[in-house]
Amino acid sequence: PSDSSATMTTDWLANAPKTEDWMLSEVLHFSNTYVQAPGCEAQCARRIQRIVDESTRKLLHHYDTKAGKNDQQSIQQQVEHQVYTHLFQFLWGHIIRTLKDYDRKLHKHILDSSDPSTLARQLMVDDLLATVDCRASAAELKRLDSMISPHEKVECLVRARTFMENQLTEAVRAERARAERRQPGVTPKIKEVTHDDLLFLFMLSICQSQLTNVLPHMFHINMFMSVDGTMKTEPQKQAFMLFQTAITYFRPATTASRQGSLSAPTANFSAMLGAYGSASGKQVDGMPVFIDIDDDL
Repeated sequence: PSDSSATMTTDWLANAPKTEDWMLSEVLHFSNTYVQAPGCEAQCARRIQRIVDESTRKLLHHYDTKAGKNDQQSIQQQVEHQVYTHLFQFLWGHIIRTLKDYDRKLHKHILDSSDPSTLARQLMVDDLLATVDCRASAAELKRLDSMISPHEKVECLVRARTFMENQLTEAVRAERARAERRQPGVTPKIKEVTHDDLLFLFMLSICQSQLTNVLPHMFHINMFMSVDGTMKTEPQKQAFMLFQTAITYFRPATTASRQGSLSAPTANFSAMLGAYGSASGKQVDGMPVFIDIDDDL
């Protein structure tokens, strides 16, 4: 949600002061009494969702028939945004402390993979992809460092993906024009944009973004995205999946899979997603396993 979403949330709550007070008191009580432990982030996210669900129910009861179906969805989404915003310091501090060492090592692997041409050869993707201008999408990803709610962050990923698609379309159009000049009268083969193309561009954008706290951002967003009942759109799901899978590629475990298409790392990551929510309590050297991070990362 944009900044206006937060304003709209305040407006909904401003006309229901008892619900607003209840929600804020629940958030404060939760942050003062809940003990966060590595590996229990999924459980923490579910507890947060209970506060969201009950606050939403109270607001809907307050507005009764005044809120249509679209308003009901808007209320829930905005309450989620408000609750996660109030809990930012509580959640972010824990995530940063837990992932600090892993994120530092991940950054090294990202830097080692930052050359576009080398990355394209390793993954055997179209050479054209290495020429795509990713400055806009990289700049958008860098904005994650200034955002405090997972809702803002996942929308940032959606915008970054849009930039990538636009720049790839421009690159394909330019390549087609060059091909027509080389062979006038011959219709060149048009490249179709695939999932692997966008995945490669996400990798390239991450490398160029100078984004800090890569793993913490991913975990923070996942706390919201992985919980049943939260308001998620299909573009958000797709953009987050690409972001996660791109990060997964930079892990040492994928080194053996780098000589070839992206399908192998993607499939491996899809298998990891099946364990989300059920792996709370599982740890690797005290590391929460929302994503199965290797000991040697």
